[in-house]
Amino acid sequence: MKRIFACAIISIITGLPGIVNGVRVDLIDEGITAYAKAQSITDRDARIAAFSRAERFFEQAARSGNASAALYANTGIAALQAERIGPAVLAFRRALAIDPDHTRSQRNLTHARSLLPTWVPKSGAEGVLDTFFLWHRILSASERAAAGAVCFLLATLAFAVAIRWPNRLARGAGMVFAATWLGLIASLALESYADQGDHAVITVDETVARASDSANAPARFSEPLPGGTEVVVTERRTPWARIRFANGREAWVNGQSLTLVSDLTRLSVKSKLE
Repeated sequence: MKRIFACAIISIITGLPGIVNGVRVDLIDEGITAYAKAQSITDRDARIAAFSRAERFFEQAARSGNASAALYANTGIAALQAERIGPAVLAFRRALAIDPDHTRSQRNLTHARSLLPTWVPKSGAEGVLDTFFLWHRILSASERAAAGAVCFLLATLAFAVAIRWPNRLARGAGMVFAATWLGLIASLALESYADQGDHAVITVDETVARASDSANAPARFSEPLPGGTEVVVTERRTPWARIRFANGREAWVNGQSLTLVSDLTRLSVKSKLE
């Protein structure tokens, strides 16, 4: 855990009385105190327990009102120090849902993902979409849509010129613009498919992913899923949830092993941290 970025907890609103934006500041103060105490502990087990205590205070504060990205980042950092990757990934994902440009959360999420086994599909890993479509990483969806419209218009004009005045250069330009348009459209379509469903994080270690919604169904992987695995929930059949991984593969897991990024409760039961 020594490579955690910006591991020091920032007390952005500590010391203020009462409630700020619905968030109980006393819980944040307790979390900061617990985190500072944990940093001075040398015994591993006691240190982990102290960081877990800090994590619980920060999470309870986040539950109490309109939490900020910084507060979720604090929760995630404490969870990382407590060696709880699942809750850490969840907290950083929630921070980035509030502020996609939150630097601490981006860096720590990348680090948390690196701690997972190499066989686990990771949302932050470069995939086929990024490899073949550079603009998928450097342009937003709206920018790609606008660029696609321009490329389509230019391709149409180039082909019109090539037909009216046979010109190899115009025909070649038309093909380039048309190929670029197709690539942009494919990028948007694939991204739309990947985002269908509810984003969630496996927060229960040793979760078995199965081929169907049955406890007797064969396991999808040779090993259970570790906490911190990011998935998209595409279907629910109580108590089961059908999930899709970053590489497109699908499986079924018990819904209680998941926590939605957009919800503070589990799919069917309250979080154990409550």
